Amino acid sequence: MLTLASLPALAGAWARPDGHATIEVPGYRRFMPALMPTRNGSVVFFDRVVEVAVAERFVAETRAAHPDLHPTLFHVVLWSLGRMFDRHPHLNRFLAGGQLYDRDGIWISFVPLAAAQADLGALTLWSQHRFVAGPEFAYEELKIGGGPAPLWVPEGWLVFHHGVTGELIRGFAQQQHVNYAAGAMILDADRPWHVVCRTSTPVLEPETADERSGIVPNVVFPTAIETFDGVYYLFYGMADSKIGVARIDGPS
Repeated sequence: MLTLASLPALAGAWARPDGHATIEVPGYRRFMPALMPTRNGSVVFFDRVVEVAVAERFVAETRAAHPDLHPTLFHVVLWSLGRMFDRHPHLNRFLAGGQLYDRDGIWISFVPLAAAQADLGALTLWSQHRFVAGPEFAYEELKIGGGPAPLWVPEGWLVFHHGVTGELIRGFAQQQHVNYAAGAMILDADRPWHVVCRTSTPVLEPETADERSGIVPNVVFPTAIETFDGVYYLFYGMADSKIGVARIDGPS
């Protein structure tokens, strides 16, 4: 007889390179795969008016304080998405073989361009899912996750991602014992699920006071890349409290 008590012993049978089985979940969540067996079974579309006056004021103040930068509401939205998945990791789960998993790695999925052009709703119908990368180096010991949209470079697609070490306490939104660092990888131009190379050490890690002290300490979370006067800049979350920016130097 299979009981909840025996589930931890089966974790090895459910092992995957891209996630770990969610063993300690409430019973009402465990039967959800039976109700919504597809990837987008719970997708709901609705219209909502969001007040952005505070965000616009923040953008204006940041521009005034840093005239060499040009932040927009787009950067605020990207930072908010990163913060959401950091605070609520359960939103980043996936279903495979009737089992819920917490995502540990990065995947890529596809939507036919013609289908999206004909109907924007097709953007929710992902297919041809392929595993890209999982934890491999010391600074990614717990998990890795995506960052900004990939940037085209002569070598392929440049991707900045985050790697996590420390201790993730399940059920606590504001983690206090983790360390988020940023790494980078190059994906093949024609086969973006193939990693050409990746950094074995962080390209950016918590060092300054703003990065080491905040709502969630010791966090740099890459969220957006912008170019100004031919120079690329990486915007990133700092300890879940502020937004930082780093210049990307490299071969032209």
